[in-house]
Amino acid sequence: MRGEDPVDPLLLGVLLSSQAWAASIQVVDRNAETPIVTIEGDIEQGDGKIFEQTVTNFQKAVIGLSSEGGRIGAGVYIGEVIRAKGFATVVPNGEKCSSVCGVIWLAGNPRLIGPKAHVGFHAAYDGETMEENGAANAVVGAGANNEAYAYRRRTT
Repeated sequence: MRGEDPVDPLLLGVLLSSQAWAASIQVVDRNAETPIVTIEGDIEQGDGKIFEQTVTNFQKAVIGLSSEGGRIGAGVYIGEVIRAKGFATVVPNGEKCSSVCGVIWLAGNPRLIGPKAHVGFHAAYDGETMEENGAANAVVGAGANNEAYAYRRRTT
């Protein structure tokens, strides 16, 4: 006879659902001479506008990144804001910044990385078909050359 499952089926359903959680975008010290803004977690639709609103009044900032990526449009939009404002980007020691997070990191000036941090890139793909997406790769490639930050996407 099998024992009882240790995980509530409802909780398991929530944990395994395809629902994505937006990134956590927080200001560490708003009153510092150079505020630190952190972006942690999945970059989702809407995060570009949230980031833009968060940093609207900052003349300078350091953007700390810890994310395995997410939506290309939102990530490129965040990168546009960083590039336009001249913010620095950093991946702190021991953290990961992958996929579109790496494109965000590229927008910084300067770009910093901790000694045990990781920045990673890969081809963009369609989330439904799981096939490589040439148009999205073109946007990401342009971002790597700092040209994508003139590109605006309405689905940020």
